[in-house]
Amino acid sequence: VKEAWLKNSKGDLIASYQDHPLFLCPYSKATHEKISKNDLLPHVFSEARQPDAFGYNWRYAYDSNLRLKDWGISLPKNIVDNLPEDTYEIFIATEVFDSEMLVGEIFLEGDSKEELVFIADYCHPGQMNDSFSGLIMFMKVMHTLAQMKSRRFSYKFIFMPETIGSAAYI
Repeated sequence: VKEAWLKNSKGDLIASYQDHPLFLCPYSKATHEKISKNDLLPHVFSEARQPDAFGYNWRYAYDSNLRLKDWGISLPKNIVDNLPEDTYEIFIATEVFDSEMLVGEIFLEGDSKEELVFIADYCHPGQMNDSFSGLIMFMKVMHTLAQMKSRRFSYKFIFMPETIGSAAYI
Protein backbone atom coordinates (compact mmCIF):
# COMPACT_ATOMS: atom_id res chain seq x y z
CA VAL A 1 0.00 0.00 0.00
CA LYS A 2 1.54 3.25 -1.11
CA GLU A 3 -1.33 5.47 0.03
CA ALA A 4 -5.04 5.18 0.77
CA TRP A 5 -7.50 7.73 2.12
CA LEU A 6 -11.07 8.98 2.15
CA LYS A 7 -11.95 12.68 2.06
CA ASN A 8 -15.18 14.65 2.02
CA SER A 9 -16.08 17.23 -0.65
CA LYS A 10 -14.28 19.97 1.30
CA GLY A 11 -11.04 17.97 1.20
CA ASP A 12 -11.16 17.07 4.90
CA LEU A 13 -9.54 13.72 5.64
CA ILE A 14 -12.01 11.25 7.14
CA ALA A 15 -9.61 8.32 7.53
CA SER A 16 -6.54 6.82 5.93
CA TYR A 17 -4.22 3.83 5.84
CA GLN A 18 -1.76 6.00 7.73
CA ASP A 19 -4.33 6.26 10.56
CA HIS A 20 -4.72 2.49 10.75
CA PRO A 21 -3.58 -0.40 8.51
CA LEU A 22 -7.06 -1.95 8.70
CA PHE A 23 -8.49 1.07 6.85
CA LEU A 24 -7.82 -0.62 3.50
CA CYS A 25 -9.19 -4.10 2.88
CA PRO A 26 -6.48 -6.54 1.77
CA TYR A 27 -6.15 -7.01 -2.00
CA SER A 28 -8.24 -3.94 -2.81
CA LYS A 29 -7.71 -2.64 -6.32
CA ALA A 30 -6.21 0.78 -6.86
CA THR A 31 -8.77 3.50 -7.53
CA HIS A 32 -9.24 7.24 -7.45
CA GLU A 33 -12.81 8.44 -7.77
CA LYS A 34 -15.43 10.78 -6.44
CA ILE A 35 -18.60 9.02 -5.36
CA SER A 36 -21.83 9.68 -3.51
CA LYS A 37 -22.46 8.40 -0.02
CA ASN A 38 -24.85 5.79 -1.46
CA ASP A 39 -22.11 4.49 -3.78
CA LEU A 40 -19.50 4.61 -1.02
CA LEU A 41 -21.38 2.62 1.63
CA PRO A 42 -21.36 -0.77 -0.18
CA HIS A 43 -17.54 -0.54 -0.09
CA VAL A 44 -17.40 0.26 3.64
CA PHE A 45 -16.98 -2.35 6.35
CA SER A 46 -17.62 -1.54 9.99
CA GLU A 47 -17.97 -3.59 13.14
CA ALA A 48 -21.14 -2.83 15.12
CA ARG A 49 -19.82 -4.62 18.24
CA GLN A 50 -16.80 -2.29 18.34
CA PRO A 51 -18.16 1.04 17.08
CA ASP A 52 -14.90 2.97 17.63
CA ALA A 53 -12.60 0.43 15.98
CA PHE A 54 -11.37 -0.29 12.48
CA GLY A 55 -12.35 -3.89 11.72
CA TYR A 56 -10.60 -6.49 9.60
CA ASN A 57 -12.43 -7.24 6.36
CA TRP A 58 -11.20 -10.62 5.14
CA ARG A 59 -13.46 -10.88 2.07
CA TYR A 60 -10.86 -10.10 -0.62
CA ALA A 61 -8.11 -12.05 1.12
CA TYR A 62 -10.09 -15.30 1.04
CA ASP A 63 -11.95 -14.96 -2.26
CA SER A 64 -9.46 -14.96 -5.11
CA ASN A 65 -12.25 -14.00 -7.52
CA LEU A 66 -12.49 -10.60 -5.80
CA ARG A 67 -8.79 -9.87 -5.44
CA LEU A 68 -7.75 -6.67 -7.18
CA LYS A 69 -11.16 -6.46 -8.90
CA ASP A 70 -12.93 -4.34 -6.30
CA TRP A 71 -11.97 -2.22 -3.33
CA GLY A 72 -13.08 -1.85 0.24
CA ILE A 73 -12.31 0.21 3.29
CA SER A 74 -12.96 -0.17 6.98
CA LEU A 75 -14.28 2.66 9.10
CA PRO A 76 -15.38 2.72 12.72
CA LYS A 77 -19.18 2.41 12.90
CA ASN A 78 -19.41 5.74 14.73
CA ILE A 79 -17.80 7.46 11.73
CA VAL A 80 -20.04 5.64 9.23
CA ASP A 81 -23.17 6.56 11.19
CA ASN A 82 -22.20 10.25 11.10
CA LEU A 83 -21.28 10.54 7.42
CA PRO A 84 -23.48 13.24 5.89
CA GLU A 85 -24.90 13.13 2.36
CA ASP A 86 -21.90 14.35 0.38
CA THR A 87 -19.55 13.53 -2.45
CA TYR A 88 -16.54 11.59 -1.22
CA GLU A 89 -13.13 11.17 -2.76
CA ILE A 90 -11.49 7.78 -2.35
CA PHE A 91 -7.84 7.31 -3.25
CA ILE A 92 -6.12 3.93 -3.18
CA ALA A 93 -2.61 3.52 -4.58
CA THR A 94 -1.21 0.02 -4.31
CA GLU A 95 1.58 -1.91 -5.96
CA VAL A 96 1.42 -5.62 -6.68
CA PHE A 97 4.61 -7.50 -7.44
CA ASP A 98 6.11 -10.96 -7.21
CA SER A 99 8.25 -11.50 -4.17
CA GLU A 100 9.48 -14.25 -1.94
CA MET A 101 7.24 -15.58 0.79
CA LEU A 102 8.96 -15.58 4.15
CA VAL A 103 8.44 -18.74 6.21
CA GLY A 104 10.10 -19.33 9.55
CA GLU A 105 10.60 -22.62 11.32
CA ILE A 106 12.02 -23.42 14.72
CA PHE A 107 12.58 -27.06 15.62
CA LEU A 108 13.40 -28.50 19.04
CA GLU A 109 14.28 -32.19 19.10
CA GLY A 110 12.78 -34.33 21.80
CA ASP A 111 13.17 -37.87 23.08
CA SER A 112 10.43 -39.02 20.70
CA LYS A 113 10.21 -38.43 16.95
CA GLU A 114 6.57 -37.49 17.47
CA GLU A 115 6.17 -33.78 16.81
CA LEU A 116 3.84 -31.20 18.20
CA VAL A 117 3.48 -28.37 15.69
CA PHE A 118 2.51 -24.79 16.47
CA ILE A 119 1.58 -22.48 13.61
CA ALA A 120 1.08 -18.72 13.65
CA ASP A 121 0.64 -16.18 10.88
CA TYR A 122 2.02 -12.69 10.47
CA CYS A 123 -0.17 -11.40 7.65
CA HIS A 124 -2.86 -9.40 9.43
CA PRO A 125 -1.49 -5.95 10.20
CA GLY A 126 -2.99 -3.99 13.04
CA GLN A 127 -4.43 -6.95 14.93
CA MET A 128 -2.73 -7.89 18.16
CA ASN A 129 -5.38 -10.49 18.96
CA ASP A 130 -4.65 -12.40 15.75
CA SER A 131 -1.31 -12.64 14.03
CA PHE A 132 1.19 -11.11 16.40
CA SER A 133 -0.29 -12.44 19.62
CA GLY A 134 0.22 -15.97 18.26
CA LEU A 135 3.79 -15.20 17.23
CA ILE A 136 4.62 -13.78 20.64
CA MET A 137 2.96 -16.60 22.55
CA PHE A 138 4.59 -19.40 20.54
CA MET A 139 8.01 -17.74 20.74
CA LYS A 140 7.60 -17.74 24.52
CA VAL A 141 6.50 -21.41 24.44
CA MET A 142 9.49 -22.39 22.30
CA HIS A 143 11.86 -20.41 24.54
CA THR A 144 10.48 -22.21 27.60
CA LEU A 145 10.75 -25.62 25.89
CA ALA A 146 14.32 -24.86 24.78
CA GLN A 147 15.31 -24.37 28.44
CA MET A 148 14.19 -27.89 29.35
CA LYS A 149 16.94 -30.50 29.73
CA SER A 150 14.71 -33.20 28.31
CA ARG A 151 11.59 -33.04 26.15
CA ARG A 152 9.24 -35.99 25.63
CA PHE A 153 8.14 -34.78 22.16
CA SER A 154 9.84 -32.87 19.38
CA TYR A 155 8.38 -29.40 18.80
CA LYS A 156 8.12 -27.34 15.66
CA PHE A 157 6.97 -23.74 15.40
CA ILE A 158 6.13 -22.50 11.89
CA PHE A 159 5.23 -18.91 11.06
CA MET A 160 4.08 -17.70 7.67
CA PRO A 161 1.30 -15.87 5.84
CA GLU A 162 -1.95 -17.51 6.88
CA THR A 163 -3.75 -19.12 3.92
CA ILE A 164 -1.23 -19.16 1.09
CA GLY A 165 1.62 -19.85 3.49
CA SER A 166 -0.05 -22.95 4.89
CA ALA A 167 -0.90 -24.26 1.41
CA ALA A 168 2.61 -23.64 0.09
CA TYR A 169 4.27 -25.16 3.16
CA ILE A 170 2.23 -28.35 2.96
